[in-house]
Amino acid sequence: MQRNVLVLDKKLSIGQVGNVAAILMGQLAQITPKLFATKPVIDQDQVRHAGVKYSTVILKGGAGQITNLATALVVHPEMHSVVFTATGQALNDRFANMLR
Repeated sequence: MQRNVLVLDKKLSIGQVGNVAAILMGQLAQITPKLFATKPVIDQDQVRHAGVKYSTVILKGGAGQITNLATALVVHPEMHSVVFTATGQALNDRFANMLR
């Protein structure tokens, strides 16, 4: 059984939690395209739904715990992991400028 787990800093506000979770899921979907359905999920009213194929759990942890987890996952290539640090959050739309 596959699960998605997002571990977020316990000090984030509710708005930051939503933002960071969306960014992390977007990156995970790019790394692992099978996370989402390949065909649109349309209900009987013709409304399109998110096609997330696996349960997603959001947990909170301290900065040290998150760092330790990210480091531990490096030796498990079967598990995909990605981080989004406070530095990344502070970049806003400036990230594209850094790539030039």
